[in-house]
Amino acid sequence: MAKFTLRAVSRQEDGKVTNIADSWPLIAPSLEEAKAEADGQKWFQNRELANAFEIVDQSGKTLTWRPFREGDEDASWS
Repeated sequence: MAKFTLRAVSRQEDGKVTNIADSWPLIAPSLEEAKAEADGQKWFQNRELANAFEIVDQSGKTLTWRPFREGDEDASWS
């Protein structure tokens, strides 16, 4: 079982997640490596269904999140 999962979510301005559009298991052993793994991949970003990524642990608890990138702009994990 994956230690971390990347989810594409619809996130409101107040931080509330209203939709989980998709999810992918990550193979990274640490959170920092999970962030790098997520940033190094080309994930489908359907902006009609989601506007952010979040990394969750095995229990489903959100550990960090970031908005989808806009063009070539970097988006930081919070």
